[in-house]
This record gives sequence, structure tokens and C-alpha cells, in this order.
Amino acid sequence: TKAAGLVAGGPPRCAPCGRWADEAKSHGMSALLNFQSFLVCILLFICSATYLRAQLPSYITRQKEGMIALLYKGSVIGTRLSPYVSMCCMTMGVFVLLF
Repeated sequence: TKAAGLVAGGPPRCAPCGRWADEAKSHGMSALLNFQSFLVCILLFICSATYLRAQLPSYITRQKEGMIALLYKGSVIGTRLSPYVSMCCMTMGVFVLLF
């Protein structure tokens, strides 16, 4: 049926853009549902939290609650695992540029 995006005798089409299903990009897909984008978001969060803690050390402390505590935990990961985080950032940068 046309409503389901199917054309008689052919592969399915994407409903929003009309492209073939294998050519269509993800329409409205959240970065949390795409694994590569999810990893990029996590790495950006860790790097940003580490940078913010270096700039505002008195504001991002262990005693805070809520989002500030989450920033603290991300900055601890970024500080303690900095060689691995930097390797992951470089690898993800290559993957984002190439794929």
C-alpha cells in the first residue's frame, strides 16, 4: 500500500522523502538511537565536563547534586582515562569524517 511506503513490485520507499529504503537517511532519529551518534555524544559530554571542571574547579565539586554531579562524574572519567578518551575522540573523528 502507498500509506505503508510500499510500491507494487519494488522495494519499500521511505515515507517522508520517497527515496528507496536503503538510500534514505534517518529522518528524525535521535542521536541516542543511533549507536555512532550516541558514542559521539558521550565523548563530547566527557570532554566538555573535563574542560568545564578545569575552568570552574570550585563550581563542579563532589558535593553538588543533579546536573552538576553528572558533570563532576564525567570530568572524573575524562581526567582519569584521558589517554583512552583522547584515542576514542580521534577514532570517532575519523569515523564521522569518513562514514
